[in-house]
Amino acid sequence: FSSCPGAMDYVMSLDGGMTFLDGYDRAMDRSSFSPVHMNHADKSTRECNCVRILHELKEDPEGPPFSVAFFANRDIDANEELCFDYGNNFWKGREDQKV
Repeated sequence: FSSCPGAMDYVMSLDGGMTFLDGYDRAMDRSSFSPVHMNHADKSTRECNCVRILHELKEDPEGPPFSVAFFANRDIDANEELCFDYGNNFWKGREDQKV
């Protein structure tokens, strides 16, 4: 990832550190919306208007072990930015960058 500055910003831990979702390719495609385009807001603030839900998949042992979905946690105004809490693990080692 050293040749792609910021690439790690699109990797999401689905289960606290064992399974990861790499959204780098989706982030580079700006022709359609993807959750990788959502920004951070602390969950205790009004700006945090979406939640991330992890679902363990048990139906297909050959398929992915988890899926992730995002839902609005309140009514969202037109043109309002979509934000969710990235979680504490995201900010480890970059505490000075937290917004």
